[in-house]
Amino acid sequence: MKTQIKELIDEFINFDKSIKPELEAIILCGSHANGLATDHSDIDLCCIGNFKEFRREYRTFQDYEFQLMIAPWEWYHEVISTYERKGNIGTITSMLANGICWWSSNETRWSALKEEAIKFFGQGPTPVSTDEILRIRRRITELYNNFIDEVDELTSKWIKNQIMTVCVEAHFTIRNWWAVKTKYQINVLRDLDPEFVRFIEESINNDKAVKKLCNYILNPVGGLILSKKEDL
Repeated sequence: MKTQIKELIDEFINFDKSIKPELEAIILCGSHANGLATDHSDIDLCCIGNFKEFRREYRTFQDYEFQLMIAPWEWYHEVISTYERKGNIGTITSMLANGICWWSSNETRWSALKEEAIKFFGQGPTPVSTDEILRIRRRITELYNNFIDEVDELTSKWIKNQIMTVCVEAHFTIRNWWAVKTKYQINVLRDLDPEFVRFIEESINNDKAVKKLCNYILNPVGGLILSKKEDL
């Protein structure tokens, strides 16, 4: 991390502490914590302490955008132990598990919360339900049928883009992987499932590969939902 950014965060936190007496820990999260920040990245901070409830704040400080997630200890515990594990969106769990404690007046409590976040992040989301799998199968089948029936070239390309997007999201869900931001999806998938990425690349340039992509995602959980006519 650039020295300029470190000094900026220090200055911002010193100011924020002076107006938030409830603060007990400030955690640097997101791209600045994991080394993936660009010139356009904002600065994400989890602010933990004796607050009454959760709230977000968006602040501009010396031309940098800060996003603050402000909440009591109990809120963070509930989110990582229960709420986020119901789906595969582990935003807060990941933030705490991979975040950097920038300042704390309660190191013991922060260490316990971080250990808990690491544990739940390692366990992964709760396995997807059969109802959710059926919903995914129906959604991809509907998009695929719209794609093969479409005669307008632009609309066809647009639907194909939707299919690829939904298939990527479905792959994370079905495989019980934590979801990641769109800008990280392909790089993460290159590590987790390079064959799937090849299907994406083929589908971009070849309409006939779209069905292969759909089948790759859905065959392990029942496949596309074919009509009786198609099934014959």
